[in-house]
Amino acid sequence: MDFDLAFVWSPLELSLRVAGAATAVSFVVATLAAWRLARKRGPLPALLDALCSLPLVMPPTVLGYYLILLVGRRGVFGPGLAELGINLIFSWQGAVVAATVVVFPLIYKSARAALEQVDKHLEDAARTLGASEWRVFVSVSLPLAWKGIFAGIMLAFARGMGEFGATLMIAGNIPGKTQTLALAIYDAFQAGNDLQASWLVFITSAVCVALLMVKFAMQLYVLCRDIIDIHYLDLITGVLTLVDFVLVAQMLILVAICGYVQFIKTPEQRAALGDNWLSKINFASLKLIVINSLVTIAGIEVLKAFLDDGTGNEIEMKWSVIVFLAFSTAALIYAVTERLAEHK
Repeated sequence: MDFDLAFVWSPLELSLRVAGAATAVSFVVATLAAWRLARKRGPLPALLDALCSLPLVMPPTVLGYYLILLVGRRGVFGPGLAELGINLIFSWQGAVVAATVVVFPLIYKSARAALEQVDKHLEDAARTLGASEWRVFVSVSLPLAWKGIFAGIMLAFARGMGEFGATLMIAGNIPGKTQTLALAIYDAFQAGNDLQASWLVFITSAVCVALLMVKFAMQLYVLCRDIIDIHYLDLITGVLTLVDFVLVAQMLILVAICGYVQFIKTPEQRAALGDNWLSKINFASLKLIVINSLVTIAGIEVLKAFLDDGTGNEIEMKWSVIVFLAFSTAALIYAVTERLAEHK
């Protein structure tokens, strides 16, 4: 099948619109929810926290089914929405609702963790000066917690770009209307349109790399701005974070190239590459580079956890070490099996 640029632009534009709207709505609601629940203890706050985190552990298709029960034509709120002229089923607005529910916990968790790390003495000082709770939140808590919240926003936007299951359930897969990038990639691959699928994969990877580069630029700016006054441990942590971003971006690019060469391009198309640089790619070497990047990123996270917390947060340290050992073991097993396969 021939490649049509319109079939790339339409799902890209829709994915950006859906992910942007879902992230904006989730940012407002999740940040306010995190503010109200941060530092709260008791059965009710614990129950509300569990409900806010529930979409993280539920399959997207199950979330989509529950959304249909809630906002479908015969759902709990469906008749009321119909009276207002609102129809979320098989519409891009429905895709926004599905993506909002899916990405909400990512911002909520990041915002709550960031708000709980704000120095309580600074908030109390603002209260003693007569500031209301809302003023304390807007003027003190939110600016100090912004870096953590922004990290959640970036994660939420990237997750919204790749949302598949819940979107398919509630909005369907209608080209030009509700077909996002993830759905378009699935459709193109199923239809055997390799060129279109490969372009969609490249575009999706490029958007993810662009998001990483935005965060990279922000981190680099902060380091350069505060390099004279910053503590040396914070400087080391900041540099390690920059290395993290570079490794993740490299991994995304390599995965896109691997998919293009190994899975999407047919043997006839690979033969047609001739002396093109893509024909000289060693797929096994790329896989090793990706695995090494994962091991390195896990190792950096262990070092960052140690520099941030010293010996304080033992649980985080233990999990960081476990993840690092798991990736290291997997890399070792893969290297051994690859070497044994070469000698057969």
